[in-house]
Order: sequence, then C-alpha cells, then structure tokens
Amino acid sequence: MTDTARLGITLLEEAQASKEVSINDGFEVIDDRVVDREDVHTVADTGTADTEFTVAHGLGATPTGYIVVSIDKAGIVYKGSTAWDATNMYLKCSAANAVLKLIPI
Repeated sequence: MTDTARLGITLLEEAQASKEVSINDGFEVIDDRVVDREDVHTVADTGTADTEFTVAHGLGATPTGYIVVSIDKAGIVYKGSTAWDATNMYLKCSAANAVLKLIPI
C-alpha cells in the first residue's frame, strides 16, 4: 500500500473516530485516491449501442481507468477509440440508452 493510500485510510479512520463521517458516508480509497460521492459521474443516456460518448471527468489529469458503479441495463461499458485527456474520457456501451454511474480513476 502506498503512502497516499495509507494517508487516505488514516484520514477516514480519524474522521470515523470523531463521528464526522463513517465509511458508509460514501468514502473509499481507490487507486490511491480518497473517493467520495462527488466523484461519481452519472451518464443519463449512453446513446446508440457501441457508439462513443464523452464523460467530462474533472480530474485535471488523464484518468487511468474507471469503475462502473451501476448500470440500468445489461451491457458492458468499454473504452472508446478517442484518446483520453485531462478533461474528457471517451467510452462506449454495448446497451443502447443506458443510464450509468461511474468513477473515473
């Protein structure tokens, strides 16, 4: 575990001990980042199946991946052909018009 991950866990433990937050408040350490509910992005409609859509991730750096939190249809979310950058990531979904929630990492 890296120092960043240890720091995130320590901060969460301290906050939980002081009753400010609990693990159930939506905090998690993923890929050495403390993630909260504000990091979850909602895509209201993925559009036509297997067609690229854009997610403005807000990380300020090129993401290394993403975690699908939920999807309302049976489908697979996968990386599109356009290169990701510090502003946007480009994904596709095998299901048409899906609503999904994801965390860019």
